[in-house]
Amino acid sequence: MTQIILDKQIANDDWTLVADDVALSDAKEVINFSRWASAESTAKSALIAKRDAGTLGIQLNAGDTADLLAEESLGFALINVEFPKFADGRGYSAAHLLRKRYGFTGQLRATGDVLYDQLFYMMRCGF
Repeated sequence: MTQIILDKQIANDDWTLVADDVALSDAKEVINFSRWASAESTAKSALIAKRDAGTLGIQLNAGDTADLLAEESLGFALINVEFPKFADGRGYSAAHLLRKRYGFTGQLRATGDVLYDQLFYMMRCGF
């Protein structure tokens, strides 16, 4: 099982990032924002039900902005924000907007090329 830093402690990750072409299960799963945004009505209803049950998280990739989720973010238990390179600061802005502008109170995670030295600044932005 993958380990993460959660509340300043090492913890097991009970969420799984699921590829766009893989069917979802009852487990805690994270999908890309593109899958959420492009889902047809029947599939979207199933995604909304899974989100409302607290078992669906969303992944914002480097090109995705927090504005794309806006108030929809409030329903998710988890939002992953991707850092493709340690010097890419867009994730900090996304985290700040999700917390301050949109009122997201769920778990916010930084994924990708994250350095230990960045953790202090990430915490200041809402991670």
